Amino acid sequence: MPVQRLAVLLNFDIDDSYTPTKLLIRAGTGLHDLQEIKSVSMEQPRGWIEFDVGTEPDGDEDSSRMKPLFVFVLQIVIAANHQNGKDTHVRGLVALGPKELPYTDESQIPYKTVAFKMHEFVR
Repeated sequence: MPVQRLAVLLNFDIDDSYTPTKLLIRAGTGLHDLQEIKSVSMEQPRGWIEFDVGTEPDGDEDSSRMKPLFVFVLQIVIAANHQNGKDTHVRGLVALGPKELPYTDESQIPYKTVAFKMHEFVR
C-alpha cells in the first residue's frame, strides 16, 4: 500500500503531560524487517500535524513532496511525552496515500483490452 503522508491529531492544551513530543515512524513488509524511516519532534502540538514519510524526493523541481512509500506494515512509536508522561493521548491518526487524478475522458480508462471487454456486460 502506498503511503505518502501521515497526520496525527494532538491537543497540548487539553492533554498536557499525555501529549507526545517525539514520534518514530517505522516501515517494512512485515514485523521482522521494520526500519526506522522518520523521527518527528514536536513542542506543544495543537491540531493536525502532517508530515511526509517518503525518503526520496518526488523528482518535481517545484515540489517539496516525497515519493510514496510502499509498505505492508507501518509502526508509529511514541518515544517521548511532554514532561516525561507515562501514558499518552493521540486523538486521531490518518495515513494518506498519493493523490490520483480522476479520468476525464473515456479514452483514458485502461480497461479496453479483449479480456476486459468479454466481461463488460452482465447477462
